[in-house]
Amino acid sequence: KIRRKPLIFEAYELPLHDVPLSEMGRMRRVFRGLLSLLLPRLIPACQAVIAVSPPIVAEIKRSYHIERVFLVRNILPYRTVAHSDRLREQLGLAPRTRVVLYQGYLQLDRGLDILVRAAPLLDPDSMIVLMGRSLDATQARLESIMRELDVAGRIRIIPPVPYDELLDWTASADIGLTPLSPEQTLTMKWCLPNKVFEYIMAGLPILSAPLPAVQELITRYDVGQTLSSALPSTVAHALNTMLADRARLARMQENALRAARELCWENEQEQLLKVYESVLRSP
Repeated sequence: KIRRKPLIFEAYELPLHDVPLSEMGRMRRVFRGLLSLLLPRLIPACQAVIAVSPPIVAEIKRSYHIERVFLVRNILPYRTVAHSDRLREQLGLAPRTRVVLYQGYLQLDRGLDILVRAAPLLDPDSMIVLMGRSLDATQARLESIMRELDVAGRIRIIPPVPYDELLDWTASADIGLTPLSPEQTLTMKWCLPNKVFEYIMAGLPILSAPLPAVQELITRYDVGQTLSSALPSTVAHALNTMLADRARLARMQENALRAARELCWENEQEQLLKVYESVLRSP
């Protein structure tokens, strides 16, 4: 207002819904209360709003009574990625071992403990790999559950890799996991994680929690399936079923590689340019 400059508000998450109230300290609750009073005045004063998933776009429009909300998804530039055995070689696994990969931060609210509990129910020659940096004490907690269940041979945790090498590692898996729990917050329920597009670019079929934005992509491009519940037995059954149907798995791999030509930054950037153009045309 002071400089008379148009402002674009970019919402990586749904404002005020990134952390459950039960996990907030006193000062964070006070800060959230202040923001809940300020944002209804600030956001409508912006010339445009950018959000990262269709449900978040719809909710910002509804909550703040504005129409100029644009979808710009976190999609990486297109590249071809050759399938390899990099993960199997790194972990000393037999070439026939089927690898199910979760990549991303290791956090307690990601449902990763469910994957650990699903591990002993997997068919033989299947391995779950969790690849990423641990936040707080998540890795220690997961390793404690692994020792308790004696599943060290069915699930492994490895450190993150440099981002410019990530897709080469991703492409050496057979299935990509998005096990977020939709019961956590609206931000998590309506998210569209970067890893979804990374899996698609690497040609990985996806097994995901029932997250609306992810489910819509999976259905539209036929690149995976969503879980009916967060029970370890449900997760294990879904993985066993997907891995056993090699023809269906191959079809979803081809669909993912085909979808990657459309779901790439070269196309998505056009939406961002439209946002800028619309702001420049505004009085």
